[in-house]
Amino acid sequence: WMVHSFPTRRSSDLLIDAAPQGMLNVHTSLLPLYRGLMPTFWVLKNDERETGVSVFIVDEGIDSGDIVVQRRIPIHGQTQAELIRQTKRIGMDAMIEALIQVRAHTMTRTPNPSNAGTYFAFPTREDVRQFYRKGKRFF
Repeated sequence: WMVHSFPTRRSSDLLIDAAPQGMLNVHTSLLPLYRGLMPTFWVLKNDERETGVSVFIVDEGIDSGDIVVQRRIPIHGQTQAELIRQTKRIGMDAMIEALIQVRAHTMTRTPNPSNAGTYFAFPTREDVRQFYRKGKRFF
């Protein structure tokens, strides 16, 4: 198994082939929602009440592999920086949990259906203006 973290690029076949048993990645949203870039920005901008982290098996898509571990996080007025720190801490714990499951041969895979998900790209200037108009803060 290999742990992967390339937040802005799809995994190449060569990289996936380098880990014949599989590759795990952490995404800071509750997949299949908020695939793509800057999920902490988008959940705040969209006034979500919760978000989370997902450890998933990397495939050739973007944040599209089967989910191994998920943890929910309530949103209650955090800045984006605070939410990033919170999701990264919980994401590290979730990755450790996934690796323990791998080692114990107890890992379960939950489908991550593409037709049920959402994808977000890098925010535009207008997205940032709307973020500020809603009273959201980066720091």
